[in-house]
Amino acid sequence: MQHNTIQNDTATYHIHRSASLAGCSRISRNPDLLRADALTAADPRAALRLLDSLPSAGLSETDRHFRDLLSVKAADKAYIAHTSDSLILDAAAWFKGTDLHPEALYYAGRVYSDLGDYPTALRYFQNALDSLPEDNDILRANILSQTGNLLRELKLSAQAEDYYLKSIDASLSTGDTLGAVYDYMSLCDMWLKKDSIRRAQRYLDSICLQPFDMPASIRPTLRLLQSITCFKRHDYSGALEIIRDLPDKICSPDKGICMTYAADIYLEAGIPDSAYRYARIVTDGDFGNNDKRSAYRILTDHRLKDHVGTNDLRRYADSLASSTERHYSAHEAQASIIQLSHYNYSKHEREAERQKDRNTTLIRWIWSLAVILLMGLSGWLYILLKKSQMAKGLLRMALNIVLSDRKKVGTTGPAKSEREMLIYRLRNNTTGCMPVSDRIKNSSVYSALKARIDGRQCLSEDDPLWAQLESAVFDVSPDFKNIFYCIVGDSQVSVDEYRTALLIKCGFTPSKIGILMNISKGGVASRKIRMTKKIFNENLGAKH
Repeated sequence: MQHNTIQNDTATYHIHRSASLAGCSRISRNPDLLRADALTAADPRAALRLLDSLPSAGLSETDRHFRDLLSVKAADKAYIAHTSDSLILDAAAWFKGTDLHPEALYYAGRVYSDLGDYPTALRYFQNALDSLPEDNDILRANILSQTGNLLRELKLSAQAEDYYLKSIDASLSTGDTLGAVYDYMSLCDMWLKKDSIRRAQRYLDSICLQPFDMPASIRPTLRLLQSITCFKRHDYSGALEIIRDLPDKICSPDKGICMTYAADIYLEAGIPDSAYRYARIVTDGDFGNNDKRSAYRILTDHRLKDHVGTNDLRRYADSLASSTERHYSAHEAQASIIQLSHYNYSKHEREAERQKDRNTTLIRWIWSLAVILLMGLSGWLYILLKKSQMAKGLLRMALNIVLSDRKKVGTTGPAKSEREMLIYRLRNNTTGCMPVSDRIKNSSVYSALKARIDGRQCLSEDDPLWAQLESAVFDVSPDFKNIFYCIVGDSQVSVDEYRTALLIKCGFTPSKIGILMNISKGGVASRKIRMTKKIFNENLGAKH
């Protein structure tokens, strides 16, 4: 016989626990919202009325989300089934990172429990546990117990047992013995349904053997569990001794369950008239379909043939068939909801996995493209560098060819071009072999420079004779500067090297260049060596 002895009672201790939560720190300072928060524990319907009366226009955005959270919370305490997740999801997102976030996640789990989406509810409960501070065992006990209830609905009794036991530990750590009692009762009821009598008895003994301070309102339910345990052990006399006065003491929602068990116990104890009386009370009263189905089954038992007429028996049999059909239809509907939620969850997981694969593929393509672009850029830069080196090599080759040709025709003959003369003088470090233009020798600047040399006077950096010297050279060789910068390299030429080249062009020896530039002959030679190395990429030395 499968009865849910305390399914509706389990919400009672959640109200008891939530009274402590009302004292937790809150973000809102609105007095109406704080009053409604406190009311959710004692009178949730009054809290709902107060929340409904608050206009949205006078509330801040935080207060509006807090009101939404309190509305879901109060409806949950008032046993009003949740039909939408919009309010709680917005509230959970808004309060992320605050002390209200774990509680919002918990009530999101409660909403999805009512919607029949158990996998999503379990996920929210787990997220609430993960975000919960270590010292908040009050809310922790609620979450663990509700997780146990969901796992129990999913027929995962062993997993549910673990969460119930953790909930008991959390309750006892805060001194909440009432919460621990209800969890023990849930464990006892769960294993009674699984016909695991020893495990049910163990949890029942955990309640009876410990000094729990229990209110009088739950003692009849506890005695009912004791009677059912005796009944399932076939201890009918013990079950009868406990059940005798319970139907008059126990209150809804367990009254119908109590009477059907009383009818069963009286029938097995050989007292058919009492069994018939309790069964008839259930069939004629306002009780649930499961209770009526059990009562019809008892009334059609052959041991009550002297109490039930033929016409009544047919009527009870038809009612039993209809009640059984409704029972299995309801279970099929619930099973369909659970299967659909599992399907939706697995579909969501598959879609998330596919999206993850797509993101991974996209990231790989992006990295591959970046690597390709980087390699292409590196290759382009490498080609440019190679081209530059090739051009420089070709230039050097051409210069070497020109010099080789000059050597073939004799080094004492006149140079055929400005480029040849400059390169020849730089390479051989001599002025005697290459003629100097008469226009330069007859120029005033040439005479001034000779006078400075005779007087051993150097030129300062800003001496106007430098500009006059450059003009005299340009008058004879207009492309001198461009040719010099081309063969040496624009970015590698210093001012002193350029001026040295001008003096070489005018036929001055290293010693005279040293006087004009205030450096030794060795310094002049070193400067010329640097210039030839830039041109020919080799150290050719210097002749003085």
